[in-house]
Amino acid sequence: MTRSASPKDRNIWEKSHLMWRAVADKYINKAEWFLKVDDDTFLFPDHLRGFTEFYNPNIPRYFGHTIMHRWKNENIVFNTGLAYVLSREALLQLAVLLRNMPSWKPGLPVELCHDRKGAGEDSSISICLKNVGIIPDNTLDQQGRQRFFPFQLQAHYSHKRDDEESWFWKYKPKIVGTEENCCVPKEEVIAVHGYKRIGDDEEFYKLHAQALASRNHVAPIPPKPSSFWYDKELLDFEVDEWHNSLAAAETAAKFTGYTARR
Repeated sequence: MTRSASPKDRNIWEKSHLMWRAVADKYINKAEWFLKVDDDTFLFPDHLRGFTEFYNPNIPRYFGHTIMHRWKNENIVFNTGLAYVLSREALLQLAVLLRNMPSWKPGLPVELCHDRKGAGEDSSISICLKNVGIIPDNTLDQQGRQRFFPFQLQAHYSHKRDDEESWFWKYKPKIVGTEENCCVPKEEVIAVHGYKRIGDDEEFYKLHAQALASRNHVAPIPPKPSSFWYDKELLDFEVDEWHNSLAAAETAAKFTGYTARR
């Protein structure tokens, strides 16, 4: 690293893009799917395998829990850092850009892939992926139920859609359910996040037992591959054919002379 690696300095983005470069250099031919997982996330590997088996790793894919609250003003749609998954082809294309990206300087549009200090690696990796034409894929099932969870699993069963302006609900399609309709069956949950308090290790044991009990579950076919789902009528801005926010593009062009493109 060129910056401090101390946890207090939180140079997480530099750590992350250097990690992805190293993974691409050393392991690109040793796996079909690559993922980043937070240390307070519980991952269900068998459930992930059951989901990805329906997708071609030689096509760019970017899976996770997609949030859109920064879409309108910053042209950023990204998968939260709790756990996101890249296909081999997505990583191949991303690595080329990461090896040659510029360092941040004043006037550089936020939606251009660049090296910088600080955290926010999940949004930054999404920016870089979009710079090579890769945006989040849909991971909802046919009924709009979610597979990747930013909060502990039980919290999602009581999570109501009572604040459409929150980072969680902003622009999420209406098909996404709440409470008992929030989530795929437990046999298909891929990742759950937020287990960092004292005593949460006991929850990990329960999740591990759940994982073992569902090892023979046959996953249903997911919806036809597509980009992240949204309802056009819920947007208060226009987007182009590459999912660029025209509101953000106009602002960027006004102040920098830059026009967004895929």
